[in-house]
Amino acid sequence: AGAAHVLLAHTAEDRAETIVLNLARGAGLPGLAAMPAWREHGGVALAHPLRSVRRADVRAIAAHGPAPVADPTNADRRRRRTRARHDVLPALASLSGGDGDPVASLTRLGDLAAADAQALDELAALPVALARRVVRAALADAAGAIPEAGTVEAARQGRWLVARPETVAAVEPRVAPAPGVVALAPLALRLRVGSAGEAPARPAGAPPLAGPPGAAPGPVLELTGPATVRARAPGDRMCLEGVARPVTWVLRRVGVPGLLRDLAPVVVEADGRLAGVVGVVAADAAPSAPWRAWAEPVAS
Repeated sequence: AGAAHVLLAHTAEDRAETIVLNLARGAGLPGLAAMPAWREHGGVALAHPLRSVRRADVRAIAAHGPAPVADPTNADRRRRRTRARHDVLPALASLSGGDGDPVASLTRLGDLAAADAQALDELAALPVALARRVVRAALADAAGAIPEAGTVEAARQGRWLVARPETVAAVEPRVAPAPGVVALAPLALRLRVGSAGEAPARPAGAPPLAGPPGAAPGPVLELTGPATVRARAPGDRMCLEGVARPVTWVLRRVGVPGLLRDLAPVVVEADGRLAGVVGVVAADAAPSAPWRAWAEPVAS
């Protein structure tokens, strides 16, 4: 709509909940900083003017104006944020000591992490001339040719740039037995299906689709039986935090560039349930699922 700024109504409690969720997935300093005062997105400044204001104070102020809208999903315990709000924060209150206010403690942690992250970013920043050389060398290695100056500058400024080898094609449909292993050779991965006790204990992060031998296998998917591994298809949806989401939306949300989305193999059970995307994201847990599936890097 041509706006220069968008003001978001997240409160101190919202920020504390975000810090808890980021802690649970093993985030670094930027994740612990959680919810910056402002950030730019698509040329628009997104600001959080209420991120230091408590939720009760915001409600008290809102009571003097038009009736606020209540989001019904705030009471849905299938959502991780709701469980953080109603289960984790009260538990932390009993452990924090002092005044027993986990929101104040967590937001203070967020402020400290933000200051540390800024300091480290400033120390790590390369002079522009050196940064261009680093980017040019990386792109040349990936693409097999020296990139143009404009391409180097676009990548240096943080825009998405993907080098996709023409020889890598989407995964052909194949059955993943339970238990068993199915090779995903184009991605230098294999998908292993085993019991819950065999599955690696990994946080539900989002590592690259392919990595060197010994790299993290990514999130563990839950299966009720043999499944099919295939490329995404139009209309594919997966359940995340109780909501059926288009796979394309999920891949975009976790940061998979458009040129690589057709290479991300999805795992579909016999009843049509999409269990997740190999090496990228797992769908909501299936009830009484006896099997687990995870990616293992192999030498290319």
